[in-house]
Amino acid sequence: MDATTIDAYNRMGATYAERYRTHERVCRDWMVSGFEKEAVILDIGAGSGADMAFLQDLGWEVWGVEPSVTLISETEKWFPGLAGRIYNEGMPLPEERLNEWKSRFGGIVCNAMLMHIDPELQQLVLSQMRGLLHTGGRLFLTVSEDRPGLDDECRDKDGRYYAPLDRAKVMDLCQSAGFRFMKEWENRDYAGRGALHWHSYLFER
Repeated sequence: MDATTIDAYNRMGATYAERYRTHERVCRDWMVSGFEKEAVILDIGAGSGADMAFLQDLGWEVWGVEPSVTLISETEKWFPGLAGRIYNEGMPLPEERLNEWKSRFGGIVCNAMLMHIDPELQQLVLSQMRGLLHTGGRLFLTVSEDRPGLDDECRDKDGRYYAPLDRAKVMDLCQSAGFRFMKEWENRDYAGRGALHWHSYLFER
């Protein structure tokens, strides 16, 4: 994730976190449908912590990575049970973390993060995610489509970068990274943000 996008989340993290706590982007039942009960779950781009808290309440062991210190602070304020479980890191992950976490996880949640990654790094990021999963581990991936109001550099009014990620691009990236496609879902934004459209995918290592 680029520095300008991280800066936007640091400046406005409290506002974003409140929005994400109040409204689900997608149905969380879709997310949990792909994970084994004994799986250890990593949330990449943990954001407000709402997805992590939901999974933790259902009994999963959860960990997260999040590049915004403001969002981590908001998470620990609203969900004290997640304190110490979120690493202040972004994607791509450093080599040390990749080695530490190699094949550790049974599930990865990546909601609304991949579209913040430069297209030249997306393949690397997905390959790293695959390396964090053990054989048979699952990736639940959600990206936005038809995002309105972006400028010529694909940034919104707050400076956050959004890469175009249609279905064909996501399928190509994930399959090239070695994932097997399992299932997909679509929905309009649950927060009522006009034309904003979400596409969720379940892949398996």
